[in-house]
This record gives sequence, structure tokens and C-alpha cells, in this order.
Amino acid sequence: MAKQKNKKSLQKKPSIKSAKEAIEISCFNSDELLLKAQKVANMGFLTWDFKTNAIYWSDEVYRLYGIDRKKQKATFKLTLSLVYPDDRAFVKKSLDLAVKGKKKFDIDHRVVRSDGKIIWVHTQAELVRKKGKNDVLLGTVIDITDRKKLDERSKLYQRGLESSPNSMVLAAYKDRGVHILHVNNGFIDMYGYQKREVIDKNPNILKSGIQDTAYYKMMWKALLDPKIGFWKDDIVNKRKDGSLINVILTISTIFDKNNKPRYFTAYHIDISERKKIEGQLKESEKRLAMTQKVADIGSWDWDIQRDELIWNDKTYIQYGLKPNEITPSYQAFEKLVHPDDLDRVNKAVKKAFEGKEPYSIDFRIISKGGREWIMHAQGTVYRDKKGKPIRFVGIQQDITDRKKTEEALMISDMRFKESQSIAHVGSWHLDIVNNKLTWSDEIYKIFGLKPQEFGATYEAFLNSIHPDDRKMVNAAYINSLKNKKPYDIEHRVVLPNGKERIVHERCDSVWDKKGNPISSTGSVQDITERKRAEEALKESEIGYKTLYELSRDAIMTLAPPSWQFTSGNPSTVKMFNCKDEKDFISRGPWAYSPEVQPDGTLSAKKAKAMIMKAMEEGSNFFEWTHKKWNGDDFPATVLLTRMTVGDKTFLQATVRDITDQKKAEEEIKKSESLYKLLVDGLPYCIKLFDSSPILLSINKHGREEHSLEGWSDKQIAKWDYTKCVTPESRSAIADGMVMALKGKANSFTIEHNHNHAKGGYCYSTLIPVLKDKKVQYVIFASADVTDQRGVEKALKEKIKQMELIGRANLKRHKKFLLLKKENAKLKNALKKYEN
Repeated sequence: MAKQKNKKSLQKKPSIKSAKEAIEISCFNSDELLLKAQKVANMGFLTWDFKTNAIYWSDEVYRLYGIDRKKQKATFKLTLSLVYPDDRAFVKKSLDLAVKGKKKFDIDHRVVRSDGKIIWVHTQAELVRKKGKNDVLLGTVIDITDRKKLDERSKLYQRGLESSPNSMVLAAYKDRGVHILHVNNGFIDMYGYQKREVIDKNPNILKSGIQDTAYYKMMWKALLDPKIGFWKDDIVNKRKDGSLINVILTISTIFDKNNKPRYFTAYHIDISERKKIEGQLKESEKRLAMTQKVADIGSWDWDIQRDELIWNDKTYIQYGLKPNEITPSYQAFEKLVHPDDLDRVNKAVKKAFEGKEPYSIDFRIISKGGREWIMHAQGTVYRDKKGKPIRFVGIQQDITDRKKTEEALMISDMRFKESQSIAHVGSWHLDIVNNKLTWSDEIYKIFGLKPQEFGATYEAFLNSIHPDDRKMVNAAYINSLKNKKPYDIEHRVVLPNGKERIVHERCDSVWDKKGNPISSTGSVQDITERKRAEEALKESEIGYKTLYELSRDAIMTLAPPSWQFTSGNPSTVKMFNCKDEKDFISRGPWAYSPEVQPDGTLSAKKAKAMIMKAMEEGSNFFEWTHKKWNGDDFPATVLLTRMTVGDKTFLQATVRDITDQKKAEEEIKKSESLYKLLVDGLPYCIKLFDSSPILLSINKHGREEHSLEGWSDKQIAKWDYTKCVTPESRSAIADGMVMALKGKANSFTIEHNHNHAKGGYCYSTLIPVLKDKKVQYVIFASADVTDQRGVEKALKEKIKQMELIGRANLKRHKKFLLLKKENAKLKNALKKYEN
């Protein structure tokens, strides 16, 4: 009867389902302990009786670890075997400290489920001690895998936002006032403010005064309206130094559940250069038309894919044709080229298409009337993303008269090209037969002379050389003529003002058929600064010693095989709390590290592995927990560099205390929520893919843009993101993703057709995120550039209109010339009649 009564009392406890379980957790048969366990646990819970070594898991723990409680009993060995191998030392150490009552057991670690899946769990436990009873460890286990993934995504978004060259601002709306909460590095670069100067300030510090009060009233009316909550416009802002900047300003409002504004995200894109280019384009259009008219330049534009060729009016005239007399084509052009030059022209075009050589060629033209003259043509081949030629644009000019002049200068030109092939800076040529020396302008500059001050003979050149080097230079030149070999020497020259310079000189000569030298060509390079740099390098050893002494980082050396410290700079002595350098090197390296590193590895064992890696690879950079002599632990970065002096090899260690940096990293973690608000408030679509690629997440603007609001991450993963663009643009997305998965960032423009819009264009960027040289994630960011495309289209239409106007003006000019000619004929006829 007593046994049955005990069974019934056990069954009343909410977490015990059977008499078998009651036996398993006999150490937990107290109502008080049961209540305490339920209080600690919020999902699965476990207990460990130290005396009996009995382990109890709740049903939720079995489910979490993927274990069937009917087939496998919970034990300490099983619990430890499920811990991810790299985390076991850390878990063991934390458990040991908790059992000893030194530290609360409250950690995050990874678990390998029975099905092989790796999950993150948060385990929390406390030690319960009672007189006359066994000590029991009570704990809870919570699955935090999703939270860990979210933290990782948040860091990726944060990295992308901080590295953006554009300005981003997060502001809060309080008591009808706006206060800046955060700005990225792009804001600092764009406006010249430091973060501390703008945090908690009103964004109106950027007002330039160009926009009036009515403009801002209209803007705030849109932003505070829950149905709109958005503003985008070109605006002129003011930097910290007072200068003005043209930007595209995009602001989005984040409302709370009651449709009250809480936050604003502002995105600024610098378009000062675009505004400048637009003005320059208009001006260049005028100059182009004027230049082509004055310079007698023709032009062509060949759409290779459509096989459509356009000639301007001047090109028709250069070919001896009337404008639009024939339909332009490459075949029509070939018929105008001189037969002897046609093969060379076709080869030049082919090489340009293949990307082997730029198109720049002189060739002869035979016009319709039989006239022959010489043309110079230059062209540029434009290609698609795959490198296929799609367009060939160029200009041409009648150079018949210029060619006649060039023939007269051919000998001089050959001399110049020969000199330039040898010379690196200045060049000279000596006509030995006539003893005439020619220098390039750069040599006059090196020697500090003006052309009229130089005698232009070899003897005059020798007079410019330093007296102590003159005999050596002359001997080098004479021997080169005698041995028929080039010479390569360094010597000093004395400038007219008395200053000395060092030059590097090279020379080669030409001999006639009888072996007599007829000319020499050489180059002269001023190497004074290089020589000074070599001297400075010698002095740098002294500078390095000074740097060693004054460096704020601890710099020390270690010698094999014992790896004892052999030296330490003053910062080393101070960092490790030693009396002096002698005191520092009197101890082994392990004396300045705790027994165990944060990952659970013994410091002595791990340090030897770090040393061996540095010796094998030449250097090794890592984080380390150091310890002051008779002091506290502190985090640090360590750079081990292998160095060899003479026949001795040793390691130099540079240690930097990063305690402040670690504190800053903690502050960054606190700001992750602000970055998430900023990402969701951006007026651009930002997606995150894994390496499959499977879509992991998409920001708020992207969901709205693709009509995905309310979809879960599992639903998003099945979404075909290429369907939101036109069929012609799908290959661009596919090709871009392939490049990103290979580790190459790329950008492209695609034409979209979202459910909520008629169409437009997006400028998209795919950025791979690598870890251990492997692509882990791909960030896909898209910005709407439909308005920009509209501006480009309008500019092209304007250019076409101007060309039509130019053609009309040319026709009127021709009619005027015809009337003038008829008038002259009438005058001549009148004179004959009067006679």
C-alpha cells in the first residue's frame, strides 16, 4: 500500500510520467527541488546527482538532442559526446567551475544531434546543496540556433552598410523633434563631420538654404503621413566646412503599431559629379559640332549586332559622296578603300574586334570620281559582359598633306624612336662623322642647361661631367666603340650652379659595313634620389632601433629551440609589469600567459603550435590572452615574424593590448538592433543568399518591392527571384550570381517588371562574403535607376536633334554656294553682253 501511495504522489508531479522515471530521478524527489527546477527551466531541463552520477533529461531535452529515450538512457558520457568537438574543452572547464561553486554555469555551445545536424544551445545550471542530501546540479537547455543565424546576418548587414560609400543616417522622432541616432562612415566622408559632432543633433545642420521653407513643409507632410512615409528628391546640402554638395536624398519613415512615426532612415548619394557631367555634356555637344567642322573630321557608328552603320555628313564628303547618297555599310566602305590597302585595313579591324590591338590606321581612299587621298582612322570597340563586340565607333581625317610633311621628317622620326626604345628618361644621339650631338629636352633639364648654352659636341658633353668621373666615362665610351658592345655606367654631373647629380647612362652605337662607327644613341636617367634613398636605407637601421625603443606595442624576440625571450623593448617591460628588460627575459614565455586559453587549450601547448606555424609560413597573426607578471589577464593580438640575421633565425613578437578594442566590440554588439532598423528602412532591396544559392532573408523594402510582405523565411527560400525581371535580364542575374559564387563582386543594370510597377531599371551589385577563402554568403543589393535612365535617353534624343539641325544648316549652306555660283555666271554673261 505504501508503495502504491508513493507512486500516486510521484504521478502528481507535472514532469514525471511513470514509475520508471521516478526511480531515475530519485535524487529529485523533493517538492522544493522540483519547484526550483521548474522555475529555472523555460524549455527542456536536466539534473545531475553527484553521488549516484545519475543524469535526468526532460522530454524536451531528448527531442532537442534527437535521442529516443526508450532506446538510449541519459548519461554524462552521452551528454559530453553530443557536444561539438571544438567546444568540449570549454564546456568541461565551465562545468568544473560550476561544480566547485566558483562560477555559474551559463554558456552557449554547439551540439551534434543524433541525426548529424549541428545546433546552438544555451545551457544554464545552478548547484543546489542541502544538509543530509545529495548535491544536485539543476539546469535548462534552450535551442538558440535561429538567434545565432540572425546575429550573423545582422553582422553581415552592418558590414555592408558601414563599407558603403554613400551616406546613411538613422534618426529618432521624439516630441515632434528629430534627433540623429547613428551615421555610417560614408556620412563622415561626405559631410566632414565626426560621429560625436552629429549624434543627438537635428539633421537640419545639413540645410544649405537653397531649398525654401515650403519645400521642407511638403517633405515633412509626406514623411509623417502613414500612407506615404517616403521622400526622394535631388537636393543641395551643406558640408561642415560650408561647401555645398548635390545629393539624391531618400528618406523612409518607420511607424509603430499606432501609425506614429518612430524612426527615419536617410540615404544620401553624391551626384555632384553627375551634375557637373550633365553641364559639361551640353557644352561638349556644342564644341564637338564646332570641332568637327573646323578640324575636317568625319565619324562613324557601327551597331555590329544589327549591322547598322551611321556616317556623319563629313564622312560622306571625305568619300567624295553627297550626304545620304548611299546606304552606309562595311561593304560600301570596302569598295572605297584602295585595293592595295584593303587587306591591311581588314586585318586591323579584325585585331581590334579580337582585342589584340587598338584600331588606328592610315590608308588610301579612291573616291567615286577617281581621286586618291590618305585617311587616318581611329576607332574603339565596345563589348558586352561576355567580351563580344557589339559596337564600333570612330573618327577619320584627311591627312594627305600631313603625310607629305611626315615623309620629309621620317629620318628624324626613326632616330627619335630608336632613342626612345633605349631611354628611360632623357635621350641623346651623337653623329660621329660630323661630331654633332643632339639632346632631348629632359637631358638639358637633368644637366641644368639651356639649349643655347650647350656646345652640342662630345667634348662639350665631357665638360659637364664631374672631373673625377670624366676619364672613366670617356674610357667606357671609347671601349664600347672598340669592342662594339653597349655600355652601362653611373657617374656624376656638375650643374652650372655647382650642384652635383648622379646619373645612370646607357649607350649603343651603329657601325658601317667597314666596321667604322657612324653614330651612337643613348639614354640618361637622374638617379640622385635613388642613391639618396639607398643611403637613407642604411640610416633606417638607426631609425628602426628608435622605433623599437619608442613603440607603444610590446616588441620582443624569442630564440629556438627553447624559445626563451632574448630581448624586450620598454613597452614590453611596462605591459607585463616587469622591473626592467633583464627581469622580463628571466622567465619563460609561459609565465606571461594563463594556464588555459579561452578555447580550453593549454597555453603552453597552443603557444608552441603558433610558434611552429610562424616558423613554417614566415609569420602568424592571432589573438591571445596574456597575463601580467603577478597581475591580471588581458586580451592581445600577437604577430610572430620569422627573421634571419646572418646565419641565425629567430622570431620577433609584436604584442598589442586590445582591452579597449574588446570593449568597443561589445558596444558594437549593442548597436546591432539599430543596424537592423537601418537595413529595413533603406529604400533599396537587399537580399542575403547562402552558397547554394538559397535566399536566406530580404529587407523590408525588398519584401514590399517584390510583394513578399508577410512571407516566412521558408517561403522566401522557395521563391524564384528571377521572375521579377524581364526575360532579357534573367541571364544577367544568373551570370552575376555565378561570378559572385566564384568570389568576384560584380555590378550590372537589369530591367524589372514588379507586380506593383509597370517597369523600370535597377542597378544591382552582388558582393560575395568569404570565410577561409570560400564563399559563405552573397549580398544582393539593388537600386532603382529608372530616373537616371530617363535622363540618359533624353540626352541621346537631344544629340539626335542637334545632328538634324546641323544637317539642315549644311543643306542651306550648299544652296547659298550654288546661288553664289549662279550669280557669278550671270555677272560674267552680263560683261560679255556689254562688251
